[in-house]
Amino acid sequence: MLNDGDNLYLRVRDTGKVWIYRYTKDGKRIKLGLGPYPEVTLAQARAKAYEANSQRANGSDPKETRDRSSLSSRLEQRTDTAGLAIPQVKLPMASPESESGNTTEGLMSCIYGLTPTPAPP
Repeated sequence: MLNDGDNLYLRVRDTGKVWIYRYTKDGKRIKLGLGPYPEVTLAQARAKAYEANSQRANGSDPKETRDRSSLSSRLEQRTDTAGLAIPQVKLPMASPESESGNTTEGLMSCIYGLTPTPAPP
């Protein structure tokens, strides 16, 4: 591990060189990969490390932020087997005064536009 300062390191192994941003959270050492060298230049790695330092100064975890944005981008790109985009359905939240909450009937009406038939008397 070659230290460049400001928690930026170049990890050198037989398999290649990788930029790593290291920091401590809750007593644990966290490593955040910034990309392989030479595809990611020193200037780019320093800019990414500066951004991660800024995020930590603002109280957010850079690794969690990256994972969250990666997950959201993967969900946006997700397609079904026919190649059509899967619509995102937002389910109504149960109100505090509601007894049943999100029931099967409520989900069916939300997704398929079905309304439950009343039970016979």
